[in-house]
Amino acid sequence: MNMVFRFVWLISLVALTAVTHSAPFPRPERPDPRQFMLMAWDDVRPEPERLAELRDAGINVAGFCSTADLDAVRRAGLHCILKDPTISSYDLLHLPEPAIIDQDLARVSA
Repeated sequence: MNMVFRFVWLISLVALTAVTHSAPFPRPERPDPRQFMLMAWDDVRPEPERLAELRDAGINVAGFCSTADLDAVRRAGLHCILKDPTISSYDLLHLPEPAIIDQDLARVSA
């Protein structure tokens, strides 16, 4: 009886392995980065091949980028967190007047 149990267990294991390896793994949709960020934690390397690797891996935010990198990041279908020396140098405990912040944001987004 013990031998029959082992044989059935082995056949079940082989069948289960064959079934699980033959089924394609479903590829989930990339989430909207405004709802859930999957980010490479580093500065953006704006080479198209590197950005394509990130996108194909399911990353939706390429990392930290400068304004010079924005076009390459957009062409790759990704987003990034913009690094700007002026805005990054704000003292968070003593922010400038809202008009100055608006000017800086307008300059960066132009």
